[in-house]
Amino acid sequence: MNKTIIKRIYSLTCASIIAVLLLTTLIQVFYTGNRIQNEAHQIVTMQTDVAMEMVENWLNGRKSYVESFAYSVERQVLYTRMEEFVMYISEQANKPTFQEYEFDKVYFADLEGNFWDSKGWNSTDFDPRVREWYIGAMSTDGLYVTKPYKGAGSGTNVITVSTRVYDENNNVVGVVGANTFLDLLFKEVEALRNPSGGYIFIINSDQEVLVHFDENYLTKEAEYLTLHEVNANFDKILAGDENEVNLGITTEGTSVYGLYRNVPNTDWKIISNYPTKYVIRTLAIEFLRAVLIGAVAIVITSIFIKNLTKKYIKPLEQVVDVLESVKEGNLDLNVSLIPKNSYELNALVNSTETISIFLKSYIGEIAKILECFANGDFTANTTQKYIGDFSAINTSINNITVSLIQLLKETTDSAIEVGAGAKQIANSAQTLADVTQKQSTLVEGFKQDTNNIFNSVSSSINEIQITTELIHEVNERASEGKDVMEQMVTAIKAINKSTEKISEVIQGIETIAQETNILALNASIEASRAGEAGKSFSVVATQVRELSINTSKIVQQINTLLSNNLNSVKQGETMVDLTSKTLQEIINSVDKTTEASKNLTKNTSNQKELINQLAKGTDELSTGIKHNADISSENLAVSEELTAHAEALKSQLQRFKIK
Repeated sequence: MNKTIIKRIYSLTCASIIAVLLLTTLIQVFYTGNRIQNEAHQIVTMQTDVAMEMVENWLNGRKSYVESFAYSVERQVLYTRMEEFVMYISEQANKPTFQEYEFDKVYFADLEGNFWDSKGWNSTDFDPRVREWYIGAMSTDGLYVTKPYKGAGSGTNVITVSTRVYDENNNVVGVVGANTFLDLLFKEVEALRNPSGGYIFIINSDQEVLVHFDENYLTKEAEYLTLHEVNANFDKILAGDENEVNLGITTEGTSVYGLYRNVPNTDWKIISNYPTKYVIRTLAIEFLRAVLIGAVAIVITSIFIKNLTKKYIKPLEQVVDVLESVKEGNLDLNVSLIPKNSYELNALVNSTETISIFLKSYIGEIAKILECFANGDFTANTTQKYIGDFSAINTSINNITVSLIQLLKETTDSAIEVGAGAKQIANSAQTLADVTQKQSTLVEGFKQDTNNIFNSVSSSINEIQITTELIHEVNERASEGKDVMEQMVTAIKAINKSTEKISEVIQGIETIAQETNILALNASIEASRAGEAGKSFSVVATQVRELSINTSKIVQQINTLLSNNLNSVKQGETMVDLTSKTLQEIINSVDKTTEASKNLTKNTSNQKELINQLAKGTDELSTGIKHNADISSENLAVSEELTAHAEALKSQLQRFKIK
């Protein structure tokens, strides 16, 4: 649901004020934060400046003393007169500068490891050359400052400032050093603590804490604690440039702004820090103050907007409510109670009232005309003058009246024509129904004849199929007989060949018998010539001759039989060939008969299919004719009903009143 204009104005105004206040608050907080952060940076920088000046002053006084002491030793060449040198060192404790700079003692060590100090302390086990102050001075051009440590005699924190001593040839002859107490330095570092929590401390290049007001950071058991060992994180500060402010974390876990600065001629670093919580607290206070101011401004603005909308916007809502009633069909608009406290509201209320009057008048006349139309009177017309866009309604009503009158006239004429046409359609439908009935009877008879032909052809096809199967069986038997005859021909030919071979063997035997007969004859002749001695041989020769003659006769008989048998075989072979040819002709005839039977079966099947299609077509034709008969009957009924409706339509159209 859409919001009202009052709610929209109220929402937009409040949103705009809130946005402006929020933007103003953010800008104010941003600039305040920058200002406070810059102030914190300035505090850190000022602390560092003060600490640097303090440390430099503290160191410079002690460095000056050591440089002056070394210069006196070099100028007076005291290192060559040890007794005088020892006395000179002892006298240093009584000088005002010695006491002013809080020195503990001064001493000298030569290159051989000999050692003399102002308190007269010495030890055979003590080798100064391994001490930090000696090694540092020997490796540094100028003064060297050691780490703080506990003094052997005093037990308090001290540092040593040392430097090399040269002879007249600029050769190093030893190192002088002076121990100074750190109490004053610790007090001054303590004095630099800020009431807001800012402070400074001193570390070396290894991040070992040298000077700090908190004893938790200081040495324990002769060792120096690093920042990491006390859980302090100043890595970002030390990783930045000198005098660059960065964030760090103290041992207590407090976030701080901090920077470092290198102490000249030492590896000391002064670190100054300031807690960030004061910056955050100030920002929170500024933000809360801005929020309170914004809340008060929103309340005041809300009251002002409500009074303004009540006086000038509320009447608009009343006009909207009146117009909303038009949407529900209420044209009797009452605007007498709506205030007219401005020119715009006066014009809007008067226009709404005028719209109500015109709408009631126009819609009343239109309703009257439509009521006449509903009662069948199409002679009614508009009488008022329709202005503006309403003139199109007047034109449309007149056009509707003319169109409806014309439509009714044309409908009446059409109803008359439809009635006459319906009668003609009824007569034609009756004639069509009679003709269709006759066609249906003829088609039914033709359908019955077609079915009889189909059944007869089907029976013939079955008989032809049986005949075809018998012919096929005869063909198979003839083929088998042909195969047997071919086998018989082969056997007869084999017998013929065997007989010929036997005949050849018999002829050979006959030849042998003839030759034996000749030999027997020759033997008889030779036996007769031999006389008595050849009688027995002659008898044998005679028997052999008789045997050969008998053999020759038998061979001739066998040969005669074989010749007869061979002739019979040849006649049988001829008859078998004739029989085989006859069987082949029978097979050929059967094949032709089979092919003719197949063609007859195929043609008969085609005839059956055609007759079947004819029967189906006849069925479809019969169905179509029956459907046409039904349609003809329906057309007859529809035409009769159409005639009745046409008469009823003419009767109803006579009720309308037209010009």
